[in-house]
Amino acid sequence: MAPMRAEPTPRAVPSRRRRLRAAVADVATLLLLAGAGFVIAFVWLLLRSSWGRDDVAESEAIVALSMVSATIPAWAGWQMSRLVLDAATTGQRWAGLAVVQDEGRARIWRAARFLLHPLSLPLWGWLTLGALLAEAPWLPLALLLLLGAVTLGGVISSGIVIARPGARALHDRIAHTRLVARESDAA
Repeated sequence: MAPMRAEPTPRAVPSRRRRLRAAVADVATLLLLAGAGFVIAFVWLLLRSSWGRDDVAESEAIVALSMVSATIPAWAGWQMSRLVLDAATTGQRWAGLAVVQDEGRARIWRAARFLLHPLSLPLWGWLTLGALLAEAPWLPLALLLLLGAVTLGGVISSGIVIARPGARALHDRIAHTRLVARESDAA
């Protein structure tokens, strides 16, 4: 008699609590990184102004502002690289979740998922503000529309996930991905 093959176990649908835990952890990493940027910029300004005795030069203030504002694209790049390479952002990995793409899709679709996910809103806001400061004629409007679309998609996706935890959010449908519980954590 031939040995029986074990049926592949379907991946578990993540609970609302796990999804929320992952999102909170990802936002916490952004806040920690931004806090570190503030501390570094503050120390920079103290050192450059003889511990507060001198006025801060405009060029030094620009450097400090750059240190703080660089935290948003650095965080977004870090999270996107984790998502593409490890199939999970930092928070998703901590919560035992993974992002899988539909059959035959490349891993780069995970990057598209991140850019459409509400967690990317700080990045889109940062890009919009940068375009406004650069006084580009049409770019801020395009980025503002994109920021609004991602925000609206996030609101709709939240409603979908709250109503039916097993349903795919809009960013998952567009990017042909799915958020699942990791097999080691599903058991």
